[in-house]
Amino acid sequence: MSLEEIAGRFTIQVFDMDDGVFGLSSVDPAYGLEVVKTSVSRSPSLGITLNEMVDANDFNGEKAIVLIGGLDGNAAAEGVNLQVGDAITAIGVPGELKSVEGRDYDYIIDTILGVDPEADEVTFVVNRLVKRATITVNYEFLNGERGTVEAPAGSNLRGVFMQEGLKLYDERTRRFDMPYATGDCAGEGLCGTCLVNVVRGGELLTPKDRNEELITKGRPLAWRAACRVYVGADNDAGTLEVQLQPQGRFDDELEPAVKSVLNVIVATELLSAHAEGQERRADHEGAPAGMAAACRVYVGADNDAGTLEVQLQPQGRFDDELEPAVKSVL
Repeated sequence: MSLEEIAGRFTIQVFDMDDGVFGLSSVDPAYGLEVVKTSVSRSPSLGITLNEMVDANDFNGEKAIVLIGGLDGNAAAEGVNLQVGDAITAIGVPGELKSVEGRDYDYIIDTILGVDPEADEVTFVVNRLVKRATITVNYEFLNGERGTVEAPAGSNLRGVFMQEGLKLYDERTRRFDMPYATGDCAGEGLCGTCLVNVVRGGELLTPKDRNEELITKGRPLAWRAACRVYVGADNDAGTLEVQLQPQGRFDDELEPAVKSVLNVIVATELLSAHAEGQERRADHEGAPAGMAAACRVYVGADNDAGTLEVQLQPQGRFDDELEPAVKSVL
């Protein structure tokens, strides 16, 4: 691509106008940005040619995109990771980098000249346009219905399925954040209802973050929360195979165990009928008769006064309550 074509795929985002904090992004969905850091010897010269380009999306002309237009000498030496078309975003020495995103040619030249004169090398951070790899996603529902979609690397897995109009959610699934309710959280990573079972290609997915670790704890290792997952980790192409709505085969996933458990010691008659009903599911079979789920219980049944004694966190004495059996999925 020419420098003009590359510049046309960049745009500058404003994060803080008062402090002059900007960031580059790609306006072309087929391309992503790779961040590269490299150092160039400054003696006798860097050997970098810079070109200031116009941001076609900046109608006020207040910001600039400076691209590398040529490399020679030290900048073209073996081990230096710079390419024509790279956009310079920071300059300095290790530990003392100065952001130059959105700045013009003169500002960048002044920043280079301002680098510690005792330093033998100048460190550059650049954004490089890279073609996004294509991920083939084969999916299957529990009823055997199958299909295939393609997505560029960096796509959110939930977004891929929603864009295709696929039924990602099983409306019967109880929410992780509100076990008494169903429905999804619109991709906020709270409800844990957009589960998929990864059959093949798990290495193409981003690692689990803290939210997803909580959502999938105690569930099969191959289960992922689609809203927290991005395909094409490291921009690698490949094929991903997943099963949608895997929780639909397990009754306790549609009625999951409630985590707020207490042990009723005295005056069970003061509790609402829930204590003998919904919260006492198969999850608690074999547990002490007084164990109840606090979020399902109301005190003062029939508006009767009295004294209730409870023991909190009774499950702490039972290993199988703290480490529930993990289901095996084939």
